Amino acid sequence: YRADQPEYFSEIDGRRVVLDSFDPQYPQLCLTNPDVLKIVTEVVLADLAEDPEKKMIFVSQNDNNEYCQCRRCAEIDAREGSSMGSLLAFVNAVADEVAKKHPNVTVGTLAYRYSRKPPKTIKPRPNVMVQLCSIECCMMHAIDDPTCPGNVSFCDDLREWGRICDKIGI
Repeated sequence: YRADQPEYFSEIDGRRVVLDSFDPQYPQLCLTNPDVLKIVTEVVLADLAEDPEKKMIFVSQNDNNEYCQCRRCAEIDAREGSSMGSLLAFVNAVADEVAKKHPNVTVGTLAYRYSRKPPKTIKPRPNVMVQLCSIECCMMHAIDDPTCPGNVSFCDDLREWGRICDKIGI
């Protein structure tokens, strides 16, 4: 889609970042583009149809900080106080479609880097699991060490996710 559909990819500093086959950093998708939602949902449902025993499927961000800053994504993220806002809204929409055909399947998503902080009002659907990644935590201190700012921040986010989400992984 890169050349024909640049609007499918993240907008950063006013320009769309499309996939360069020589760049190891895959761009994020524009999560408020309805075509992207349709394509991802179709791929997820096709994958589940191929493996009816599958109990979990992941819909998550790529491993970089290049999240979409287009007007629509930025509005959701600003309202939610976290870039997880647009991601979780997208994951919830996919999860809603998954639940219709595969009620026993969990849709997982990662929460780390820019998406670790939970959104203010958007809650994960019952069939969504949020997996917090401890990659930013300090490995020199216990995870609950109150003197380690990085670990305190992670534990604060974990507690906040626990208030809005029944399925949490780490």
